[in-house]
Amino acid sequence: MEEIFLSLSPGGANNTSLTPWAGSFEDLADLLKTPTVGPKDGPYLVRGDTHGKPRKDENLSEAHLVIIDGDSRLVPSKLLAQGEVVIGAPPALDAHDALKSADIAHIIATTHSHGIRGNRWRCYIPVDKPFLKTELSALVGHVITLLHDAGVMVAPAKENLAWSQLWYLPRIRDDAAPFEFYQHDGGYRLNFDDVDLLAKHPEPEPEEHQQQPAPEGDEIDLAGLSAMGDPAPRSGIIGQVNAKFPPEKILELLGKHGYRVASQTSLNGSPCWRLLSPASTSGAAGVALFKSKAGVWRVVSHHGEHCRLALQKDGVVVALDAFDISTALEFNGDPKKALSEWRKRLDPRPVIKVFGGSLTDNTEDCIKAIANQKPPRLFQRGQVLTRVVHVPETVETDGIRYAKGCAVLSPVCVPDLRIHLQRAARFEKPRALPDGEIEWVPCDPAPQLAQSVLSLCGEWDGIPPMLALSEAPILRPDGSVVTVTGYDPITRLFHDGRCPELTLSASPDLAEAKRAAEYMLSPFKEFPFEHPKIDQSVLLAYLITLLLRALLRLAPLFGVSATAPGSGKGLLIEACNLLVRGRDAAIMSPPGGGQDAESETRKRITSILASGATSVCLDNVTTALGGESLNALLTASEWSDRILGQSVMVKLPTRVALAATGNNLHCRGDMVRRMLRLSIDPGVERPEQRSFQTDLIREVTTNRGMLLSALLTILRAYIAAGRPEDGGRTLGRFEGWSRAVAAPIRWLGFPDPTDSQEFLRSEDPEASKLGNLLSAWSSVIGRDSVTVQEIIVRATGGFAGTGEGETLRAACVEVAGDRGVINPRLFAWYLRSNTGRVVSGLRITPDRAYKTITKWQVSEARR
Repeated sequence: MEEIFLSLSPGGANNTSLTPWAGSFEDLADLLKTPTVGPKDGPYLVRGDTHGKPRKDENLSEAHLVIIDGDSRLVPSKLLAQGEVVIGAPPALDAHDALKSADIAHIIATTHSHGIRGNRWRCYIPVDKPFLKTELSALVGHVITLLHDAGVMVAPAKENLAWSQLWYLPRIRDDAAPFEFYQHDGGYRLNFDDVDLLAKHPEPEPEEHQQQPAPEGDEIDLAGLSAMGDPAPRSGIIGQVNAKFPPEKILELLGKHGYRVASQTSLNGSPCWRLLSPASTSGAAGVALFKSKAGVWRVVSHHGEHCRLALQKDGVVVALDAFDISTALEFNGDPKKALSEWRKRLDPRPVIKVFGGSLTDNTEDCIKAIANQKPPRLFQRGQVLTRVVHVPETVETDGIRYAKGCAVLSPVCVPDLRIHLQRAARFEKPRALPDGEIEWVPCDPAPQLAQSVLSLCGEWDGIPPMLALSEAPILRPDGSVVTVTGYDPITRLFHDGRCPELTLSASPDLAEAKRAAEYMLSPFKEFPFEHPKIDQSVLLAYLITLLLRALLRLAPLFGVSATAPGSGKGLLIEACNLLVRGRDAAIMSPPGGGQDAESETRKRITSILASGATSVCLDNVTTALGGESLNALLTASEWSDRILGQSVMVKLPTRVALAATGNNLHCRGDMVRRMLRLSIDPGVERPEQRSFQTDLIREVTTNRGMLLSALLTILRAYIAAGRPEDGGRTLGRFEGWSRAVAAPIRWLGFPDPTDSQEFLRSEDPEASKLGNLLSAWSSVIGRDSVTVQEIIVRATGGFAGTGEGETLRAACVEVAGDRGVINPRLFAWYLRSNTGRVVSGLRITPDRAYKTITKWQVSEARR
């Protein structure tokens, strides 16, 4: 046999793209003999080759198959000479036997609906040579006539004549569904030359003429249905009920109560079903389901009182909508009961009845209703109820700039809690009726009720606790990854991120993790790092910290320093945040100088934590980074302060990733052990004029899914390896971070990211000041024990003007100067604050031999 040329699509029906297919008759049989399991929509074929073009008539020049759709059959009719079309075709085996007797090669396979709505099959017949669209009708008619002559009264279907019709490949609903397949290879016996192209063959009946038997007994007159009065669709609860009942659901409801589909026809351009009533005595289909001209699905019954759907008004049959049908069949015709029950079905919220003296119970019921919302909408965080919102536009508040679209937390107050309570429950209050009865009517939750809920901090049982937001995928301790937006009860985090498609290996190993790290760092290859290996290690640590920060109690601050403006400090921070979180970090500008700087910093930190921001960058820091508030933020897992403009003291988790940028960025005091730094040195006078081969932001956003997969691969490989310990350094106060972030980086073969702190220590101005004092003290005073006053005298008295005396005086003024004079109180405070701190092998300690007076001495530190 010659090859058959077709077009195939992976489906479904909305996919019009096609690929060519060619094969023998046996190949076609192999394509059709094994059904797949699933819904009806799926892979399909077109009867000819469109040469890869979309499924359109103009793209199909010739065809190779006649396809007959067997969905219905013809039965004798008093009204129609051709016969009435009835759902369910003749048996597939009968059609196979008829074509086999004529020795016509063919394949017959049953379709997805076979068995549910009677016999349904499809017959594929190859023609001995390609044919045109104008010749299809004659070929189809020839086959239909041949089947009719053999007594197989399959009804003509309009799909048979659709030139580029899609024909689904065989598919069944489930493994238990029936499937029949018949094949006969008799050669290309459908000889094109035997077909009379001018012969007139039966055409498919127009839908409005199908299945219209003569009215008999209780049977329905379709013309009467079409002319029936048609009220407008109802609104309110009844309208909602009707909207929930498409015709399939109405048929299902009718079937539960014994009504059986007898046949299907068409009315008003939509399907119309005729049904037998379970109480029918005539056996005639006296019930009809149809779509009215107003677009409402209705049922009429021409039966008598024995049918619960039979309703007449002024002698005229009334058409019932879905609510009426439900009332008649499910609620014994009681509309009040039906309304009450449907109100519960449509609105599953619990009912809270509000009346005098019920405040305690109502408050507890409100908390329970909020807790039972699925998915949860409100969360308890710290000592407040909060909800997740998104910043609609880039906005700056309290000195912090939040990027458009980022997720933040908004504390719930009385007005918005009332709205959330209304979403969680239905509130009703009593109303007296004239007859003395009480009815419950809808009402709004009162402000005092909302205030009562908010005041019960510590008793919000069931309302999920939220540790933090996570705009990055959540990596659980077992290595599983959460990418779906919503609350994760295992980690108590709320994932809110635009997570791209991830590609993750089931069991990644060290080799794969190393390749992932190399790929992860590739977008940043053009940055001129001053200390490449350590700086890359710090960069990798920042990326991992951004991913894991919501899971870590504490994490250090990451600094990005450069030798000149325009070197790409902010670009680096933005790229890292876009890669991990899909959004830029919130930007905090440094507070102004002066005595209020520390207070302003504290206010901004409280604002950041209250908002739940996941990543913050202190932008363009120009002074030595440090201070009490910033130091406390980095080493406390919980932050206590008053919300700006309120008298309420709150405790907030500190799970925010912190970064800072600055030219020649350095830190002071305790910040040295709380910070990691990478340095950029472009080595040119105008770094902003450099050209790059890669658009960093574009590469990161375009390849975000692969880059994020690589980052997760590193950590999942480390977890799969059993989190091996290498005995490396553990950063004090950041032990959890060291195990989760620094250890995997060392495992990959990178330097420890905490090695960057050595550069910070050498540049620490506080250490430098103390070192100057210790050196001058040791030189001038030696190991003698002296009081603060004696030190000041020696620095400003007998040695004044000498080189050593001036050095000591300058060192004292540097640490405790007040308008050029050594302030004894400040100097004493400084000595107490730095007791025992070692710089250059020396330290200050009090001499314990003196009980009534404090004397200080400089001694060598123990080695």
